[in-house]
Amino acid sequence: MTKTAKEKEFERRFERIESNIESIIGILKDGKTTARDIPMFYEYLDLWLTETKAPKITAKSLNILASGVNNYIKPNIENKRLDEIKASEMLIAIDKVPYSYMRQVVYSIFRAVFKRAYQFDMIRENPAEKLDFVKHVRQKGKALTKNEQAEFVKAISKDEKHRPLWLFYLLSGCRCSEILAIKWTDIDNEQKRIFIRGTKTESAERYIPLFPQIAEILKELPQTSEYIFPFTQRAIQWNFDKIREKNGFKFRIHDLRHTFATRCLESGISLNTVQKWLGHKSSVTTAGIYQHVLTDFEKEEAKRFNPKI
Repeated sequence: MTKTAKEKEFERRFERIESNIESIIGILKDGKTTARDIPMFYEYLDLWLTETKAPKITAKSLNILASGVNNYIKPNIENKRLDEIKASEMLIAIDKVPYSYMRQVVYSIFRAVFKRAYQFDMIRENPAEKLDFVKHVRQKGKALTKNEQAEFVKAISKDEKHRPLWLFYLLSGCRCSEILAIKWTDIDNEQKRIFIRGTKTESAERYIPLFPQIAEILKELPQTSEYIFPFTQRAIQWNFDKIREKNGFKFRIHDLRHTFATRCLESGISLNTVQKWLGHKSSVTTAGIYQHVLTDFEKEEAKRFNPKI
């Protein structure tokens, strides 16, 4: 029977794993660990990424782990034998990570890497067991107030290159990566709608209205690429950080999405409609995030109730 390309690739990957493990696990000779056979820290990190994690996780998750290794672990811990890495070095590396989410990622990498090395008898003790659990507290989004929104629009008014992009965020409620994936062929002028390729979940794939203000923005843009906004996520984050620093803004790009949803609800648009435009799986998700807006809106609506009895 002819083997498929997938089966051949699996065999090649398995052979590489066997070869790497055999070369690494020559460490228990006469009951003593041989220093010569203990892998170097960077070598084992890379092996863990490419052979242990890569076959099991998505490309996005792998990129996050690789970022933790290359941007926060390797720059802060020198390359030496795996058994020479101390818990104190790992603690220092974790403390140097500026973001709580990535701190948790780095902590998880240390725990997984050294646990596996210990299980394969590459090290006699696991220093990562001494690490305290690193908890990531997810930052809740916050919509811009109407004054903040006006200040933001004013701040971007002179940036001809990026102004349409930021206005599109405010007027569409799309996620950061979703806008960058929109193609000119996704614009349906006849049906007055835009196709959004959901980048988070299956339910995120959807249509949103081609609002008049968005239609005006699109008229300004040159069609030099198949994408409406031919920017990388890194480039727009850099531009946004410059805007924040120059103007003292505290909000994030994702808060522009919260702002869109909040303005919709304040305008009396139904929760179910907002849920569809945002690409949430259910209105329960939308209600949970924007309950405070609904409550405030209900208070204003209650003021209008004055029956003549």
